[in-house]
Amino acid sequence: MLLAYIFVLSGALLLYIGAEALVAGASRLAARLGVPPLVIGLTVVSLCTSLPEAVASLFAQFNGGLGNLALGNVIGSNIANIGLILGTTVLIRSVEVHRDIVKREIPILLLVTFLVTFLMMQGDITRFSGGVLLLGLLIYVVYEYWQGSQTPEEDNDVLEVEGPFANIGEQNSSLLILLGLGALTLVFGGYLLIDGAVTLAQHWGVSDRVIGLSIVAIGTSLPELATSVVAALRGNSDISVGNVVGSNIFNLLFIVGGVATVAPIRFDKAAMLGDAMIMILYTCLLWGLCSRRLELGRKSGSIFLGSYLIYMATLFSS
Repeated sequence: MLLAYIFVLSGALLLYIGAEALVAGASRLAARLGVPPLVIGLTVVSLCTSLPEAVASLFAQFNGGLGNLALGNVIGSNIANIGLILGTTVLIRSVEVHRDIVKREIPILLLVTFLVTFLMMQGDITRFSGGVLLLGLLIYVVYEYWQGSQTPEEDNDVLEVEGPFANIGEQNSSLLILLGLGALTLVFGGYLLIDGAVTLAQHWGVSDRVIGLSIVAIGTSLPELATSVVAALRGNSDISVGNVVGSNIFNLLFIVGGVATVAPIRFDKAAMLGDAMIMILYTCLLWGLCSRRLELGRKSGSIFLGSYLIYMATLFSS
């Protein structure tokens, strides 16, 4: 049991280091490529911080097809990204919300969320459904980079990079190495944290569904938490908010699609659909709060985090 606690603490530390590397590399990469920081946050950073969810869900599929754990990880992570990650981030520091997130990205996220929920209503998520989701991911990435190329040059602010990786070289190779090392550190840290957390959860007699929605979901969402908090503290709110929205889109299209393509996802339909509805409610709440003032402050953070803690308490008491 002591080893499990060590894994959890070591994983959390590696997640923070990986997040610092990702924010630094992504910020510099945005400036070098002339791509808006928002697009980098929605694609590159979101993909990297979604890798722990992908590793955990694939691990569940390869180890007996634990569909409740694999799907619960994705749904729980999306709920945690909004309730826990954004809630904590904006409690620490208010962040501005880019108008494109309200007009374009959150509606896309809501559409994808409804699509995955609809597929869940049909029963098992098949390989064909997984292929459809992966095709949707390809379309989304191409669309985002096309949108980035249409952004006026004056909107592409150069980001000031601070922190332990501030002095990294400006060469493309150095930035790609930094992003790669950041992503690998996140994955390894996520693996250690998940392994330790699942061992503890199973020792306490918690079900696969609850493990997926809580312990594993929070564990695999820590990269988003670390990345968003670090980005907000550095003043890179486009990466902070864009990372959460983009990560939720990637979780649904990339992870559910990829895992279903490997093997059909079989799950407890009655239980998981209720959690999917909560995921939809959180997405609608995010859209509503962002639409009011194009800013998320402490009041919004209290709503997100407070409701998430209530959800966690309900989950463990059920």
